[in-house]
Amino acid sequence: MTCYIISDDSFFLSGVDEILKRNFINGVTINVYCQSPPVLMNNLSGNEILIIAVDDLMARKHLVSHINPSCRVVFMPAFHKVEIKTGRFPWVIPRNLSCLQFVKLICTLNNKHTDSGKSNESNWYFMKSLCSEDEMPEAGNNMKSISQRKRLLLKKYGLSNANFHGVFLCHDILSLYRR
Repeated sequence: MTCYIISDDSFFLSGVDEILKRNFINGVTINVYCQSPPVLMNNLSGNEILIIAVDDLMARKHLVSHINPSCRVVFMPAFHKVEIKTGRFPWVIPRNLSCLQFVKLICTLNNKHTDSGKSNESNWYFMKSLCSEDEMPEAGNNMKSISQRKRLLLKKYGLSNANFHGVFLCHDILSLYRR
């Protein structure tokens, strides 16, 4: 089984590549600006491991739209504080892992299987409206209820201390659940 690590950070990919080689892990590192991940995504079998450490919102959105929902997906945002969420896939893991923690993560992923859980459709529409300039979230249009619902969803996915990038990442996570 192959582990694909996709990022827009060349330094991160260099470090990951070295970790993979030193630990004899079958992995491929892909820079979204140098290679075409969507072409790769269409050729993946269903149970591959995808670690996505892409901060560029548009590149990640495009990437997520091509992911096979049966892949084991892990998002690694570069936020300062991310709570580890490893329930059902996709997982959210902080990017500042030690080498040993990263190797353990890959070993754990090799032994996990995807589940076919679905997300609440209204959560996806809510986050979609927050990410869109044209739509207003339906939460009674009360700013307090909108803020509270947003905080609860971000906390559910380990992004409670994230800024607007967390909102977009939460939307991408819910997009994967939606398929």
